[in-house]
Amino acid sequence: MRQATPIPEGAVEQLAQALEEAKTKAAFQRVQCVWLRAALGLSAEQVATAIGWVPTSVRRLQARYLREGGAALIGLKRGGRLHQNLSEADERRVLRGFLDQAAQGGMLEVSRIKTAYEAAVGHRVPKSTVYRLLARHGWRKIAPAGSIPKPIPRASRRLKKLRRSVRRVVNQPARQSGPVRLIFQDEARFGRINDPRRWALVATRPAVREYSYAFAAAAASLHDGVLDRLVLPEV
Repeated sequence: MRQATPIPEGAVEQLAQALEEAKTKAAFQRVQCVWLRAALGLSAEQVATAIGWVPTSVRRLQARYLREGGAALIGLKRGGRLHQNLSEADERRVLRGFLDQAAQGGMLEVSRIKTAYEAAVGHRVPKSTVYRLLARHGWRKIAPAGSIPKPIPRASRRLKKLRRSVRRVVNQPARQSGPVRLIFQDEARFGRINDPRRWALVATRPAVREYSYAFAAAAASLHDGVLDRLVLPEV
């Protein structure tokens, strides 16, 4: 059997200090894996039983420690943007041209940002790439603050006085010689919202209105069902 490589002198004290400074369970176990061998002379199987690892992982970490020293006990960095098109600094430069517009509560079209991003990276990218870019830099997709037209108080009061108004018209001398036709008339504005959600910086909400309207007026006689109507794109 090949003789095990001895632990360097002074390693026991260094490892004991590292055990006291470990801030996470994973960091503590990595140091403990080597300290148990250096201080107590335990085998890989015994160390694996003590810390809940498998012997292969114990041998691998101890071998790295003998080659690299204390650097082997630092956890490996996992994840990250390994396939990024641009660094975060370059992404901020791409978005810088749109910040003034967002700060004033304006709208942002993703297609324009996508065009600028593609010019920076030199190839086409899907829209999802631009969406993740905006989310990384504190942008969110929200509905702009709209406004609802308020009712006209004067018109509401007139409707409440309908019975009195009809009685007054019927009692006029000029109306005594013939029938009186009661006609109900109203005008209104109809519309729909055209997908008003836009990208904006966090803590800002663009004040924009994207509505399509049509104006309609109608008059109806309930006595005989006669109806007259008018629909216009604008008034």
